[in-house]
Amino acid sequence: MIRFVLLEAIIALMAFLSCYNPFFPPLGLPVNNNGSTLRSTPQGVIQQLNNAYNNKDIDLYKDLFSQQQDFRFYVAPSFEDSCNHVVATCERIDSTCYEIISKGLSCMKYWMYAQEIDSHTKMFELADEIALMLNALSNQDIRYTTNGNGETTNVEVIIRGGNLNIVEAVQYDPQGNSYQNSEELDDIGEQVFYLERDPQNSALWVIYKWFDLNQY
Repeated sequence: MIRFVLLEAIIALMAFLSCYNPFFPPLGLPVNNNGSTLRSTPQGVIQQLNNAYNNKDIDLYKDLFSQQQDFRFYVAPSFEDSCNHVVATCERIDSTCYEIISKGLSCMKYWMYAQEIDSHTKMFELADEIALMLNALSNQDIRYTTNGNGETTNVEVIIRGGNLNIVEAVQYDPQGNSYQNSEELDDIGEQVFYLERDPQNSALWVIYKWFDLNQY
């Protein structure tokens, strides 16, 4: 769920949205807001994530995760102390998380499904507009894991940079004058997703783990 970046902008944005995990843009795939068909491919999962952000659609966002609610978002080490709902213990990184291991990271803190959905619900409600634009997804940054039968069981998807703009809903000061704040992150850094088969439908993918490697 994650950043998403200039320290001053991050601090301001966290104060506004309580340390959510923002990010994701068009990848040339057809727009489809019903979710499931997009989740038939790893690229479609990222496209659905983008659609959920830009449409501020919390139901579409929830559809990206397993109903078992086993999702985890791993916070970039530089932001650990800024997020108040991170699990206190540091979790050792699984050896199958190749991109993370390659960065020399062996242990990261995280939050879980309930915190991810809560933070995004608040983000979508408070924002008047969300605009995401990621750098193009390279085929080399989609890595597949197969079992002994040659079946693909997991996928690693790496997003390398992009930007995010959030415009708050119109507010009013005590004198009745309207104002509207906005925050822009020029570089969301590297985001890594580990996908697994949807337990409810093995033809579809869900996000199992999300690592924020921005300024790690």
